[in-house]
Amino acid sequence: EANGLGDLTVGATAWLIEPSDPVTGTTLAATAFLTLPTGNYDSAGVSMGSGTYTFTPQIGFIQGLGSGFYFDGTFDVAFTRDHDD
Repeated sequence: EANGLGDLTVGATAWLIEPSDPVTGTTLAATAFLTLPTGNYDSAGVSMGSGTYTFTPQIGFIQGLGSGFYFDGTFDVAFTRDHDD
């Protein structure tokens, strides 16, 4: 049985492209999060924990447009295991 307030999440980021010019440059990064079911989970009620393992990869993209404007976009998806309850 897991105990604790909420789930533990660990993550890491790799910068694939770093801007040479921060005003008009491009930034691209990949991040991966792993959420571990360390929090209390109750399938019949409200829970602070998810009760399952979750892997969430993300891709982030920032493009400097000049004059203080930026396009900032993120894509992510979550893969989870079935609940035991």
